[in-house]
Amino acid sequence: ISYRNQLAFRRFKQVGDLRFSRDQIAEFALVDDVALGATYTCALTQAGRVWCWGDNLSGFLGDGSQIDRYFPVMAMTPPGIRSISASTESDVCAADTVGATYCWGPLYGSGIATTPVLKQGFESGVSLIEGGRQHTCALMSDSRVKCFGHGSFGQLGNGAAAPSVLPVPVSSLEDLSEIGVGEATSCALRRDGRVY
Repeated sequence: ISYRNQLAFRRFKQVGDLRFSRDQIAEFALVDDVALGATYTCALTQAGRVWCWGDNLSGFLGDGSQIDRYFPVMAMTPPGIRSISASTESDVCAADTVGATYCWGPLYGSGIATTPVLKQGFESGVSLIEGGRQHTCALMSDSRVKCFGHGSFGQLGNGAAAPSVLPVPVSSLEDLSEIGVGEATSCALRRDGRVY
């Protein structure tokens, strides 16, 4: 049993008695990706929609409320989502098929958003998005990386140990194929197999 119900369980009681429509059950059975926050979980379905559950005090679920949910609710993202990320203490983000990225929850440097808002600097071109503790990085369609958020440990990769509300390009890295983001670290894999 998870701490704040992020695994879709009530305390000591499974959610099997909750009512879902047949369409919701069918869609939720086809999950492409899962993003785990500290106290909540979001799932991306094959239909391109995001469903979240767990702690919602800071708007992590993106459903327009701040009410904890013990069962999945659909985040109010536009259709056609293809990548999701969950930071443990900051933004939840989702990128659509053209790379426009929408974030919600405790937006870094911008307060709480209970519904998804288009992230300035990520209006297009995002292929993959990953969240850490208080920073988020995106692999762009040009095979470069941009990051925003807390940067005191250099995790934004722009040569400065400072935060940034707007995405900043990672210095001197190109031809990247994968990224990974930890609590206060960021890594990237180049197509030639080198890791940075």
